[in-house]
Amino acid sequence: MRSAIPTMKRLIPVCALIGGLALAPAADAGKKTKTHKLSGSVEGDPNSRVSMKVKVKKGTPKKVKDFAWENLDGYCDLDDTVGAETFVGEQSGSLSTSVSAFPSPFRVFAPYDQATAPEEVADISGTVKKKGKKVDQGLIAIAFNYGSTTCTAPRLGSRDFTASK
Repeated sequence: MRSAIPTMKRLIPVCALIGGLALAPAADAGKKTKTHKLSGSVEGDPNSRVSMKVKVKKGTPKKVKDFAWENLDGYCDLDDTVGAETFVGEQSGSLSTSVSAFPSPFRVFAPYDQATAPEEVADISGTVKKKGKKVDQGLIAIAFNYGSTTCTAPRLGSRDFTASK
């Protein structure tokens, strides 16, 4: 007659292995953090590009970070007699700070990474929607130096942007 003890010795390692597999997915399930990279352009400036990252935890946007812009048309009012802005070139740059996405809308106002003077700042705001996959009602204004004058990019009438995944 066979003893019950050898059967038990074989069952214990199998049960331990199955128990270990059952616990492995539970450890990853608690994290649920994603980062969405969003991009878009400024209204009235089709070759411009605005991008940022939205950190989402369990479907709720938590932070907006790593702002970047390329080819934003820059304008200065260099001649008071003309009364109009003068195009002075396209501006590109980045702002590596992060800001809370809630309460919405978010706003970040700080010197950007390439700034050479304290008056060179980025002012970016918007509303995070669709579980972090879209920024709507976005506004961007970049103040930069051109000679002895502080100018803005983009022009005052075309600062709206929308970014999506």
